Order: sequence, then C-alpha cells, then structure tokens
Amino acid sequence: MSELLPTDRVFLIRLSGNAKPSAGINRGRIEHIRSGRTAPFSSFENVEQFISEVLAEEKKNGGPERMSGRPNEIVDTD
Repeated sequence: MSELLPTDRVFLIRLSGNAKPSAGINRGRIEHIRSGRTAPFSSFENVEQFISEVLAEEKKNGGPERMSGRPNEIVDTD
C-alpha cells in the first residue's frame, strides 16, 4: 500500500557532532524544507514542538502555497 507523503511536510534534522541520542544528548538543528525556517533543538521534544508550530502556521495561512520562504516550483526562462 502506497501512502501519499506531502512535500510541504518535509523536515531535515541535523544532529550536532556531540549528539548522542542513546545517552539522551540530542542537539542539532531542524529545517522545514519548503519554507526554509530553522530552529536549534536540544531535545526531541523541541523537534516535535517546531514541527507542530510550522504545520499550525501553514494551516492558519491557508496551506504551503501562502507561506513565505523558498519557492518550490520550476520557472521557465525561455
């Protein structure tokens, strides 16, 4: 079964060099790919909070096409 994975819900998580998730040391940066919005985090609870905030803002603004940030379309220059 194939599930649709919307591109407006893509996030990149980068762990810092000294992060040790197995030891509870979770540091790094999260980025919402479509908008380019980023935030540092020091716990996975911070990651969950960031994702919730971005998705709530997106819903409030009427969807990903109204959010500010990097464009997600190809522009024909011919």
